[in-house]
Amino acid sequence: MSPKHLYCYANEAIMRLNIGNVEVDAIGRMEAFAKQIESRRISYRKLTKSL
Repeated sequence: MSPKHLYCYANEAIMRLNIGNVEVDAIGRMEAFAKQIESRRISYRKLTKSL
């Protein structure tokens, strides 16, 4: 996951939560999303490098 496209991944997760037509409830989906990104850290320097 590149810092440049981080907002796209976040927007996709938000869209999935807003649609709500899946079997897992919103809390379950947020927990799954948090677990997926838990080990992926982006430093402030990397995030703002292209600005």
